[in-house]
Amino acid sequence: PPGAAPTRPLVVAAPAVLWGRGSPEALVATNLSLSVVGSRGATNYGSWVTGELITELRRFNIAIVSGGAYGIDAAAHRAALSVGLNTIAVLAGGVDRLYPSGNHQLFEDIIANGVVISELPPGSSPTKWRFLQRNRLIAAIADATLVVEAGKRSGSISTANHATEL
Repeated sequence: PPGAAPTRPLVVAAPAVLWGRGSPEALVATNLSLSVVGSRGATNYGSWVTGELITELRRFNIAIVSGGAYGIDAAAHRAALSVGLNTIAVLAGGVDRLYPSGNHQLFEDIIANGVVISELPPGSSPTKWRFLQRNRLIAAIADATLVVEAGKRSGSISTANHATEL
């Protein structure tokens, strides 16, 4: 319409394939999904709030999507697992390269009860640009995105921007 702000075209960047470990059914087990992302250096309060929010969501049988990183991502996955919600971790490397290695047991728990996915083939190493690339999948898989504790230039803001575009 005249006077309307120009719209940016949506860039379609769907992956050609998704690699996974865990239950393929976890990708479609629920009708609703929420990506929960935030600071790797989360405060105790941020981690607590994340857990409380996800605990309240258990009655809606919603899937929790995040990136498996330290901080808010890990808090979101742990909270989902603790209340029996489906959880999906999207990796920035191959599904055989569970990164960060300090979350190895968390990834094993996700594989046992949900799914770990990546668009990169096994053997691929996580790199800085792959984390940014992964953020678009976190946004695309979920119906909505929640950002907890994020800096202005964080990857979480990148995820929120992808969600807004979608």
